[in-house]
Amino acid sequence: MRGIYFIASVKKYIKEARKAIKNVKRLMPQYPIALCSDSVDYPSENVDYYIPLKNANYNFLDKVKYYYSTPFEETLFLDTDTYLVDTIDSIFDILERFDIAAPHAPIEEDEFVNITDAFPEMNSGVIVYRKNEKQKNYFLSMHHFTTYANRYIDAKAAVS
Repeated sequence: MRGIYFIASVKKYIKEARKAIKNVKRLMPQYPIALCSDSVDYPSENVDYYIPLKNANYNFLDKVKYYYSTPFEETLFLDTDTYLVDTIDSIFDILERFDIAAPHAPIEEDEFVNITDAFPEMNSGVIVYRKNEKQKNYFLSMHHFTTYANRYIDAKAAVS
C-alpha cells in the first residue's frame, strides 16, 4: 500500500501539518495519510493513521527516529512545511527501480563532516521510500549519526 506520511512534534508543526495534510488530501485523495505526533490535538478529519510519537526530543531527531514507523509499504514522507501545488503521485514510480529517493537539500549542514560539494546531501523533508530491511537499517544508522551529531554540536556550544 502506498501512502503519505507526516511527522510533527511541536505545536507550530502540528499547525503546519493541518494545512499540509488538508492540501495533500485535496490534491491526492486516493492516498491514505499517516501522522506521527506527540499531540492528541491532531487534524483527525484527514488523517487515516495516527502513530504516537513517544519521548519527543522536539528537534530533528524526532523525524529521523520515526521515519520507519510508517504504516505504508511505499511511503512519500513530507515535512509539514511542504506545500504541493499539483499532484506528485508519479514520484512513487521511482520505487520500481530504487528503494529510496530524495531531492538535494536546499542547504548544506556539514559542519562536523567535511563533504565535497560533489556529493550533495539529501533533502530530509521530501523522501519516497520502500519499507524493507535495507531502509530500516539506513534509518537506524541515520538516527545513530544524528544523535552523535547533536551531542557534538551541544558539546561545541558548551565550550563556546
